[in-house]
Amino acid sequence: MKVGVYLRISLDDEGTGLGIERQRHDSTALCKRLGWEVAKVYADENLSAYKRSVDRPAWEELLTDLEAGTIHGVACYDVDRIARQPKQLERLIDLYESKRRLVFATVSGEIDLSTADGRFLARLLVNVANKSSADTARRVARAQLQRAQQGKVAGGGARPYGYERDNVTVVPEEAAVIQDAAKRILLGETLIGICKSIDGQYPTPGKSTKWNRTVLRSILLNPRIAGLRSYKGSVLIGEDGSPVKAIWEPIVSVDT
Repeated sequence: MKVGVYLRISLDDEGTGLGIERQRHDSTALCKRLGWEVAKVYADENLSAYKRSVDRPAWEELLTDLEAGTIHGVACYDVDRIARQPKQLERLIDLYESKRRLVFATVSGEIDLSTADGRFLARLLVNVANKSSADTARRVARAQLQRAQQGKVAGGGARPYGYERDNVTVVPEEAAVIQDAAKRILLGETLIGICKSIDGQYPTPGKSTKWNRTVLRSILLNPRIAGLRSYKGSVLIGEDGSPVKAIWEPIVSVDT
């Protein structure tokens, strides 16, 4: 019996791949105990199964191979590795209902998608996982909003140009570039013209090797350089009706 092993991890902060490797080890060991041959391993790393907008290439490949008969079943660490949205699970269940003698197993427990009881249990577990993800997303969003309302750093992401990695301490040399570019924009110069004049003379943002107008425009329109806190792409307005001031020092004035 040839089966596919599906692995997924939402986030690998350290980039070590240890979470995926643990799933691989335990899932392949399960297949060996059941006497199944692992025909292929399908891995989606740093991909959520909860967010509807996320495409999972390995998951799609698994479904395609299962439908084509290249593999005759699936093994995974847990059913929530497969899906955290009910409709994702239903796509897999449709294949098990339309094709006979497909096998399915998880390391965490016995679930047989070829039976009505197994499908009921899988649906129940995915719905529980879906609610758990929704609750977590809601708590995280509320915490992020609270930090924004307090003017605190959001955390994560690339270092903002003009500030150290703590997102608070101003980098004088980079701040001077921002101040000069803002002044010249207000005097009527173009973004392209400014980029040409500073290219090769001043530090570039992030991994960029050259200045370009898209990057410069993004920096100059970022509320953080005026010491203002933004949330979901817009300046956050406090309960008093005024923009929320951030805990870091501004590089240019609010008027600028």
